[in-house]
Amino acid sequence: MPSIRVRPKSVAAILDTRPCRTPPHRPLHPLDFVAKGSVSVIALSEEHTMSNAALSNALSALFPMITERLKQAHNIAAAAQTCAATGNYESAFRILLDVEQPTFEATTLLNAASLIRHDAE
Repeated sequence: MPSIRVRPKSVAAILDTRPCRTPPHRPLHPLDFVAKGSVSVIALSEEHTMSNAALSNALSALFPMITERLKQAHNIAAAAQTCAATGNYESAFRILLDVEQPTFEATTLLNAASLIRHDAE
C-alpha cells in the first residue's frame, strides 16, 4: 500500500499576515429609538400591576423555598462546627464552603420576593 505524504505548508504561507478581505462595515443601528416605541420606557398602568391574590400566591410559594435553603445552610454549618469541635479544622473548612450555594439561592429568592412586593406597591 503506497504511503501518502502530506506536504506541510510553507513557512511563508503560515506567517502570511496580510489582512483578510472583509465586507464593508455596515453602520451601527441603535437598539433604542427616540420615538414612542422606545425599549427603555415601560408604561405602567392598572392592568400591569399584580393582583393581591397573585402577590399572595407568589410570596407564599417563595417563603418555604427560602426557609428550605436556610435550613440546608444551617445543617451544613452545624456539620462544620461538629468537625471543628473534634479538632478537624481542615474538614470543617471544606464542609463550610458548601454553605455558599444554599445561601446564594436563599438570597436570590429573597431578592425576588422583595422585587415582587416592591412592584406590587
